[in-house]
Amino acid sequence: MDLVAVSVILDVYRSPDLAPAAKAGWIFVIVRIPLLGVMIYVIARGDKMSEHEIGGERWLEDLRDRGVLRTKSSSAPATGLPAGLWRHEPMTSLRSRT
Repeated sequence: MDLVAVSVILDVYRSPDLAPAAKAGWIFVIVRIPLLGVMIYVIARGDKMSEHEIGGERWLEDLRDRGVLRTKSSSAPATGLPAGLWRHEPMTSLRSRT
């Protein structure tokens, strides 16, 4: 049930058609009474959930197309970080200062 509640909270967060106060209200209800809050949200806004998921996928695809997000990183070590975030220079310069 926790995974479903987290999924619904993420959907509330990325809903552009909800006002900030409405988002806060939905999140409050889902956190206070998870089962009932999730059921009410799915009944009231279930059709919007798939639209938000598709919109998120399009956004990630757009980031990949522009080169902002890389799916495979051959030059980065096995840290889970993208290649552009892994640099040896800062650590090397810090070591040389001491």
